[in-house]
Amino acid sequence: MSTLFVEQGTMMNTCIGSFKLPLSTFDVMSVVLWVPLYDRIIVPIIRKFTGKERGLSMLQRMGIRLFISVLCMLSAAVVEIMHLQLAKELDLVDKHVAVPLSVLWQIPQYFFLGAAVVFTFVGQLEFLYDQSPDTMKTLGNECCERLAFFGIATNLVTYLTTKVHEGNVSAPRNVSIWLGTSYLTPLIGAALGDGYWGRYWTIAVFSVVYFIGMCTLTLSASLPALKPAECLGSVCPSATPAQYAVFYFGLYVIALGIGGIKSCVPSFGAGQFDDTDPKGRVKKGSFFNWYYFSINLGAIVSSSIVVWIQDNAGWGLGFGIPTLFMVLSVISFFIGTPLYRFQKPGGSPVTRMCQVLCTSVRKWNFVIPEDSSLLYEMSDKRSAIKGSHKLLHSDDLRCLDRAATVSDYESKSGDYSNPWRLCPVTQVEELKIFICMFPMWATGAVFSAVYTQMSTLFVEQGTVMNTNIGSFEIPPASLATFDVLSVVLWAPVYDRIIDNCSQRGISVLQRVTIGNFISVLSMLAAVVVEIMRLRLARDLDLVDEPVAFFYDQSPDTMKTLGTALSPLYFALGNYLSSFILTMVTYFTTHGGKLGWIPDNLNKGHLDYFFLLLAGLSFLSMLVYIVAAKRYKQTKTS
Repeated sequence: MSTLFVEQGTMMNTCIGSFKLPLSTFDVMSVVLWVPLYDRIIVPIIRKFTGKERGLSMLQRMGIRLFISVLCMLSAAVVEIMHLQLAKELDLVDKHVAVPLSVLWQIPQYFFLGAAVVFTFVGQLEFLYDQSPDTMKTLGNECCERLAFFGIATNLVTYLTTKVHEGNVSAPRNVSIWLGTSYLTPLIGAALGDGYWGRYWTIAVFSVVYFIGMCTLTLSASLPALKPAECLGSVCPSATPAQYAVFYFGLYVIALGIGGIKSCVPSFGAGQFDDTDPKGRVKKGSFFNWYYFSINLGAIVSSSIVVWIQDNAGWGLGFGIPTLFMVLSVISFFIGTPLYRFQKPGGSPVTRMCQVLCTSVRKWNFVIPEDSSLLYEMSDKRSAIKGSHKLLHSDDLRCLDRAATVSDYESKSGDYSNPWRLCPVTQVEELKIFICMFPMWATGAVFSAVYTQMSTLFVEQGTVMNTNIGSFEIPPASLATFDVLSVVLWAPVYDRIIDNCSQRGISVLQRVTIGNFISVLSMLAAVVVEIMRLRLARDLDLVDEPVAFFYDQSPDTMKTLGTALSPLYFALGNYLSSFILTMVTYFTTHGGKLGWIPDNLNKGHLDYFFLLLAGLSFLSMLVYIVAAKRYKQTKTS
């Protein structure tokens, strides 16, 4: 979404009359549309059939996501086929110009992607939150921060190709790597928030780091000495090493700042609700819907207004506005301090998991007692882990129970104080839970790779299409707004209609399954657009002119780490997208061929790439269904 979808859009007609549509607007509009639709309509309807509070279970919602992601990529591939066929029919293959195929053909792929986002992110945040420990919940105001983030990320591939003069492969690859890093750093924030600083101070410190990165990036696009020289005709000079250094330093400082916010915000916000109260549980589920709704309201502003400013008023101002939003985010966070509920750090969950592994290895020759009551556990109502409820013993991964097996020496001496030699059952179960959640987490990486296309290849596809609607020209990156509108529509529809139609609602796993299916539709839509675009380009001779699931399932003292798993699979997905791009480029350019994604997309085959992602999404969905059926929910005493 942030790479190839944008590139796809740049080769299409983005104008409506005299107005040029920003491609990123489609994504935002889709999410904004789907969030209320999901929360107010879909959830109430499904609730009447399933009887579940949330309509579908968390795992079901995550599974739906995988299916939708396949549809998304198939849609994108169809669009690319249309683009290539149209380019051929109009004899535009050898001219690097946009074909007269309206960029609005990309709306279906963004629409599917928005639906997949709602079923995925909302369900996954809720799953991770509910299954995670209590001492990892953090609150903050995401709206302005997301304004800042999407103000940079949505149109970044356009900046790299038009201002930094990178190619159609290197630009989306670099964006994917940066996005992957941005979703990897939450592991740092989770470790600091849960084990050392607490979530409040983690958000505060990393917000300042975030702001420093935003200022650096703005300066790199504003000061003449720091921004690359403009093209002279067809000659585009490369950026100097110093210019590259300042620009990417700012980007990766932003990625570091994201780490402290992304991991702590959803867990703290959901922690304001009482899980022991049925009404509190319902409100918490709705919180995740509206949490994502609020951040996409920020995204729709950045993906439409900010992107338009970047394309028409300059990148210095275009990056400066997101910087101001980040200032507002920091201010709004500190203003709410008197209202927050605080929890002290409960110790590092990573350390506890390492203790279980080391103790299990040390006791590899111990016989595990058949009676689980003989395993070591604290006699108190609360576990030895500060801020955690006790977890009931499970029969999964029995080899790890050796860590809770009491040795003869420990039994005689009565010394149970060394966690590197003996771990309580609750501590062992924490590790089991995370291992069992891994398949659900891993399947999200393929969806993340699909989602990344909205800011890269979808935009590149849009640039070679007709972006005009009448006299209005649509910036290709603004099409991402439709994704956000889709989310904003579906969140209330699901929460108030679909979920209320069933007494039990839809489980998280069911919602994710639906999301996976819809993502397939998104890729199908992209395929259709690309087929039409290529057909027209060749005909015109234009080719050569160039966070719920993981929180819910995590133990009490691992809530922030649980919610950090959600952005972590996005990190893996972005790296996967970069790897796939590299491999596809390597194999398709063998023997001097242009490859699927050349600098002149009119001569390429983005449709093949989208079909490849659709196939991977389908396989991921099948793996997820198998894993979800075998998954067992977390149980506390």
